[in-house]
Amino acid sequence: MKIIFFGEDSFSNIVLQSLIAKGHDVQLVVCPLYDNNIHKRLENTCIQNEIKWLRVSKLEDADFVDRLKAIAPDLMVITHFERLLKKTIIKIPKKGCINLHPSLLPKYRGLSPQHWPIINGDDETGITVHFVDETADTGDIIIQKKVSITSDMYVYDLQVVFSELYKSI
Repeated sequence: MKIIFFGEDSFSNIVLQSLIAKGHDVQLVVCPLYDNNIHKRLENTCIQNEIKWLRVSKLEDADFVDRLKAIAPDLMVITHFERLLKKTIIKIPKKGCINLHPSLLPKYRGLSPQHWPIINGDDETGITVHFVDETADTGDIIIQKKVSITSDMYVYDLQVVFSELYKSI
């Protein structure tokens, strides 16, 4: 399957590396054009694996959408990507567009989902892989993996656990 990957941080990079290690055909990696270096691990992974790399300021740009269409991807994979995709992009891949979200959806949709279960004293959280629609984290759920939260856990501890789960997805 030809895959276009959307991500922007080191957690995205873990998933990208997992896809590459499993032999998936990642054709392009897309990252928002921010004025920081959060993307560097993704960029380095792309360079090392000879994957096309693109930072974009406007996801609605017609040239960008045409570039995605030209690849004719089977699947788009999104991980830790803080922007919502429009229908024009979501409908491009033949098999759909999926997102890895760090909470047990529908709970903690949106940004900073790793923080809220700890702040709210939840006993468990997890990760969700779901189909993408035009709203934030509301598409049909494909799979969820639960994680217990202990009373001495901090967000960092949870992110370490999630990092290991990301490798197995």
